[in-house]
Amino acid sequence: EGSIQLLEGFDELYTSARRWGWKVGVASSSDGAGLRMKLRNGVVAHSEAVASLEAFDVVVSNDDVTRHKPDPEIYLLAATRLGVAPENCWVVEDTATGVLAGKNAGMRVAAVPNEYTRGTNDFARADLVLASMREAAEVL
Repeated sequence: EGSIQLLEGFDELYTSARRWGWKVGVASSSDGAGLRMKLRNGVVAHSEAVASLEAFDVVVSNDDVTRHKPDPEIYLLAATRLGVAPENCWVVEDTATGVLAGKNAGMRVAAVPNEYTRGTNDFARADLVLASMREAAEVL
């Protein structure tokens, strides 16, 4: 039974984004059923800001695309479903592959490395490299 860990500062970033009037989506390389389960067991179960998957305007998975990160297809689809131009999107990513996908989509990208990617992934293409989602809430 998997879960996506609730990263430090997620609630602050989510709450700030909503306060700013931003739409919020998830675009993950996981399969759809696995992604929804992981979000429910991790983010939703431990967040004080998000009570259900419906708190996200869109949830896009590998099931929705034919090409995978670093190809930009998943981010371009998410932007289309959100009704937001790619150049007006911010991507928050924890892998170099995801950073490349966001940049290849023409989006601005904030890298927030996780315990596995910190020190092992090259985040040079990111617009910002931040220590936590809390820091993203302060600077985006």
